[in-house]
Amino acid sequence: MGYQRLPTVKEVEVVGTQPKPADLQKMEFLESTADIAITPVTYLVKIELEDADIAYSGQGFSVYVGNERIEKYAGYKDGIYFKVNDPRFFEEHAGDEIRLSLDDETVVDTGKTLQMEAVTSFPEALGMDAELPTQEQVLKGEREPR
Repeated sequence: MGYQRLPTVKEVEVVGTQPKPADLQKMEFLESTADIAITPVTYLVKIELEDADIAYSGQGFSVYVGNERIEKYAGYKDGIYFKVNDPRFFEEHAGDEIRLSLDDETVVDTGKTLQMEAVTSFPEALGMDAELPTQEQVLKGEREPR
């Protein structure tokens, strides 16, 4: 195995998307167990990497927001992303540093934080008649739904 290194994070962006059926099931479960109302929006937290190929290299690294380890993330053309179905995640982690680790012991700050402003204003800014983009459109870099 060659030299392992952490990728450099260029940008962190939060984008609201149409929930998939599995996302809606998670939201329904959260609503029933946590007694909260959740707007049907799945947020993608896109982490753009300087060397996006590292996401497909097979080199494992962990992603943290603050001290919380993100259990599941995936690659896309510009880096990695993870989904958030519970908007309380953003309240709990607003302003927290995006951090990476190769061994889950040494955790490195990326200099980028999770910004909450885009999330809190997003549903209201869209208006009730606006259609959210699909997750696939957002991951391909398309902003407007077709």
